[in-house]
Amino acid sequence: MKKLFWIALLALSTSFVNAQTMRRGLMTSQRPACTIPSLTGAFGAWFADQGVTCTGGCSAGNPVTAIADQGPSGNNLTAISNATFRTGEINGLPAIDMLGTAYFQTPALQQSTPGSTSVVMVAKLNSLSGKQTVTSNQSTADSFAYYLNYGATNQQGADADETATIASGTAAHDLLYHQTNVIFTNGVSYAFRIDRTNDGSGSTSQTVSATDGITQIGLDAGAIQPANYRWYALIIFNGAITTTVRNNWETYLNCKTGL
Repeated sequence: MKKLFWIALLALSTSFVNAQTMRRGLMTSQRPACTIPSLTGAFGAWFADQGVTCTGGCSAGNPVTAIADQGPSGNNLTAISNATFRTGEINGLPAIDMLGTAYFQTPALQQSTPGSTSVVMVAKLNSLSGKQTVTSNQSTADSFAYYLNYGATNQQGADADETATIASGTAAHDLLYHQTNVIFTNGVSYAFRIDRTNDGSGSTSQTVSATDGITQIGLDAGAIQPANYRWYALIIFNGAITTTVRNNWETYLNCKTGL
C-alpha cells in the first residue's frame, strides 16, 4: 500500500509540473513580438540592448565605449567619459548610466526641416537636482536641447539653442523609469508625452537654428547642465514626426519595457 501511495503521489506531481510547463509555454507563445517601427527620417536610434560596446564586455558596471546606430543613418555614438553599463534595469533590460560629466558624441544632425526635432526616450533620473541634458551641440549652443528634470521640478522640457525656453512637460519629476517624447515644430508648436499620455502641448515662437545641429548626447556645450540619468532607448528624428509615427514608437517601447 505504501508503494502504491508513493507511485500515485509521483504521478500527481508529474501531472502538476507538466501542466505548469504547458501554461508557461502557452503564455510565452502568446506574448507579442516587439517589432521595431520604421526608422525613416531618424537621425539616430540607440538601445542599451543592441550594438553596445563596453570595456571588458558589457556586464554590470563596465564602461560603455560606443553604441551603434540601429537606424539607416550610421550615426554611431562614441563615449567620451563616465557612461556605465547596467543590467536588469527595466523589464529585465539593460541601461546606459550617465554620471555627471558623461556624454557621447556623434556626427551632426542634418535637419531636413530646419530646427524641427523629435525625441523619443526611455529613461530614469538618478537624481532630482539639476537640469539634465539629453541633446546638445558639443561646440556651440545652436541646437534643439532636450532635458530631463527640467527646472529641477518637471520630468522633461526643451530649449531653443540651449538657452531660450520652449516649454516643459507638466508631469512632476521622480526617480522611476518613464517613456517620454517631444515633437517640436520650429517656431510653431511643441507636444510632450509621458508613458503614452499627454504631458503638455502648445504654440511657441522659439526657433532653433539648423547651422550646427545635435552632435552630443549628455553634457551641454557650456558644460553647465550635467547628465545624471539611466536610459534604455533614445531615438532622435530630424523633423516633427506625425502622431502615427509617435504612437508606433510608444507601442514598441511599451512592448519592450511595459511602460
